[in-house]
Amino acid sequence: MKPTDLQLLVSYAMPYRAALALCALLMLAESGMALAVPWLGGRLAGSLLADAAATAVTGSILLALLALFAAQALLKFGNSFLLSRSAEHILADLCIRLYDHLQALPLSFYHQRRQGEILALLTHDVTHLSGFISGTLLSVIPLLLTVAGAVLLMFRIDARLALFVTALVPLFYLLLKILGRRLRPLAGQLQDAHAEAIATAEENLGMLPAIKTFTREAQESERYRQKIHRILHLSAEQRRIYAALGPILQFLAAAGMVLVLWMMSEQMSTRSPADMVSFLLYAALLTRPVSALADVYGQTQQARGALQRLKQALTERPEPFTQAGHTLAGVRGEIEFRDVVFAYPGRQPVLDHFDLHIRAGETVAITGENGTGKSTLAHLLMRLHE
Repeated sequence: MKPTDLQLLVSYAMPYRAALALCALLMLAESGMALAVPWLGGRLAGSLLADAAATAVTGSILLALLALFAAQALLKFGNSFLLSRSAEHILADLCIRLYDHLQALPLSFYHQRRQGEILALLTHDVTHLSGFISGTLLSVIPLLLTVAGAVLLMFRIDARLALFVTALVPLFYLLLKILGRRLRPLAGQLQDAHAEAIATAEENLGMLPAIKTFTREAQESERYRQKIHRILHLSAEQRRIYAALGPILQFLAAAGMVLVLWMMSEQMSTRSPADMVSFLLYAALLTRPVSALADVYGQTQQARGALQRLKQALTERPEPFTQAGHTLAGVRGEIEFRDVVFAYPGRQPVLDHFDLHIRAGETVAITGENGTGKSTLAHLLMRLHE
C-alpha cells in the first residue's frame, strides 16, 4: 500500500485515535503474554522431568499459566468490544462523509457512472475499509511484535536453529506474492459485479409496472440471476485463493517444525529439556502470526481497490457554492433561452443553438422522443448543469 494511501486511511481513523491506541496497547499486551507462554511451558516440561521434589514448582508454574490464560481472555474481550465499537463509528463517519460529498457533486458526475457503482461504494467498499482500518491494519503491529519476540527468544536459546527457522520466512513471503497476485484485480471485479447487480435490481424495481405490463418478469429475473451468479463465481474464486493460503502455509510451517525436531534430536545431550520445549513452542508460536500476515496481505489487496474507488469519488470537485445570488429587478416571469449549446461529456450535443421564449403566464408543453433534451432544458433552467 502506497504511503499516500496509508496516510488517507490514518486520516479516517484520527478522530478515534484514543480508542484505537488503547486497542493497540491491549493487542501488544496480549502478544507479550503469548510470548511468555512458551517460556513457562519449557519450565513446566523441565519441572515434570525432574525428581518428585519439584512438585511445588510444577504447581506454581501451572498457576502462572492459568493466570496468564485468564489475563489473555480478559484482554481479548476488551479489545474485541473496543474494536467493534470503533469500527461502527468509523463506518458511520465514512458513510456520512462520502454521502455529503456525493450530494455536492454536479450531475455530470452521475451521468458518467452507473447508479449501482455509487451505491456499492456507499455500502460494500465503505464497510470493507472500516473493517480494514479497525481490524486488519491495527493488528499488524502486534503480529510483527510476536514475530520479532519469538525470533529473538529463539536466538537466545539456539542461534543456529533460530537462523534456520527465520530463513523460512522469505519463503512464506514469496508464496504470498504468488498466490496473492490475483487478489487485487479480483477484488475490483467483485465490486463491479456487486454494482451491476444493485443497479439492475434498482432499475427493475423502479420500472416494475412496465415489467408487469409487458410480462417481462421471467426475462428480468434471468438477467438479475446472471448478475448474482457472476458474484458467486468471483466470490468462489476469491475463497479458493484464501482457502489455499492458510493450508499451504500451515504445511510449510509443519514441515519446518519436523526439520527443527530432527536438528534438535542431534543436540539432546547439549540442551536442557526446558530449553528444547521452549524453542519448539516459540517456533510453533511463530507460525500463527506468519499465517495471520497472509490474511493481512489478502485484505490489503482488497482494501487498495476499495480505497482507490473512494479516493476517485472524494477527489471529484463539488459544485461551486455561491453565497450571494444576483439581485433580480423587474421580474416578469418570462423564460428565454438564446442560442444555447449543450452536450454531455463524451456525447453529441443535445441542444445545438437552441432558442426558446415562454411568456409570463403562458403554458407550454415540450414533447419529443427520449434523449432529445426535455429534461436537460429543465436542468439548465435550474442551473443543475452549467
